[in-house]
Amino acid sequence: MDLSTIDEPTEHTGPVMKTEKRKLAIWMTMEAIEVIGLKRIVLDRDVAEAVGFFHAVIAPQVFATAERFGIHRVDVEETEDGRLPG
Repeated sequence: MDLSTIDEPTEHTGPVMKTEKRKLAIWMTMEAIEVIGLKRIVLDRDVAEAVGFFHAVIAPQVFATAERFGIHRVDVEETEDGRLPG
């Protein structure tokens, strides 16, 4: 399932309703130390640290928001190489 879009009804055209894909965006909050860590990772271009940061900080917030919207959660263990689909 692509977590970045949702189907939203736009108009009724008889027995079938058209849908429009809309990007779903969330605002994330991070502690100052997390922002500093992210900036260091970007400046160092440290891929391993970026992956670790994503799984420790970003993914939990995205999963929590997805659950609030009723979007199926994909566990990292279910994916190949720890990558999320989409």
